[in-house]
Parts: sequence; C-alpha cells; structure tokens
Amino acid sequence: MKTITTVLTVCLLSTMSFATELNYSWQTGKYYHFDCSATDNVATSAMGMTMNIAGMKITSDSYMIMKYLP
Repeated sequence: MKTITTVLTVCLLSTMSFATELNYSWQTGKYYHFDCSATDNVATSAMGMTMNIAGMKITSDSYMIMKYLP
C-alpha cells in the first residue's frame, strides 16, 4: 500500500511541476484588449454573527500595446 501511495504521489507531483506555456502570436504595433469579470458569494461568521455577501462582482479592463518584440 505504501508503494502505490508513493508512486501516485510522485506521478502527481511530476505532472504538476510542468509549467503551462501559452503560445500567443503577438505582433508589433498591435493593440490587445483584455477583460475579466468574476462574481463571488462570501459568507463569514464571527462572535455568533453571520454575514452573507452575495454577488460581489469584480471587473477588470485593460489594454496592451506591443511596441517591441525581441
């Protein structure tokens, strides 16, 4: 049983250690637009009081200009 657990742990850690590479075709002089939106539901409790915050929305909007590519 220890051998199986050890082998599974090693396999899991080895697959997690590889970095995920993103291959984009960036081009000089182009504008790129990124936006992101996330909605969270938060619940917390302290000293017998419970507080629920439903639908807390966070948005991000950004632009990037590629001026130089190595």
